[in-house]
Amino acid sequence: MLAGKQNVEAAIKAAEAPRTLLDTQVASQQLVAEATVAEFNAAMNRADGLLKENNFTAAAEAVQTAKLTLDRKQNILPAANYDSLRKQAVEKSTMIARAQTVYEARQKDLVSQQRAEEQEESRRRVLREQEEEIQRLLRRAAELRREQKYDKALEALHQALFLDPNHVAAQAMRND
Repeated sequence: MLAGKQNVEAAIKAAEAPRTLLDTQVASQQLVAEATVAEFNAAMNRADGLLKENNFTAAAEAVQTAKLTLDRKQNILPAANYDSLRKQAVEKSTMIARAQTVYEARQKDLVSQQRAEEQEESRRRVLREQEEEIQRLLRRAAELRREQKYDKALEALHQALFLDPNHVAAQAMRND
């Protein structure tokens, strides 16, 4: 308890002691270093937020801003602290580049898949329309046959077979 009280008293005396020019300069540099680290962290946090929004260009720019902040104050920051923060920024840049590559590949796959689905739907629609046209021609051929207009019925049947030579109902009607 006595030791703790003595430490507090020593801290108070140190704070009250007149400051030399060197003490003032050191304190000023320490404040600048702390402000630099805070600015760096703010830029890195901004990069994280932009990365979550898939805004890769802006995220990379925020990291670049963080790097520039460090580089401008490199002479004030302790070397180990500077190196650690700079390494953090470089790793974040690499992570953003990888995330962008993965995102763009995923987007490309989605576009390809969507195109394939659209082509498949288009193919199905064409086949459905073709089948409807064949059925219409077969109904017309059957109607013309009942009316004993055999040439016109045969023409409608040939049109149906032209659309689909392997159509079972059209082949059966031709064989009748």
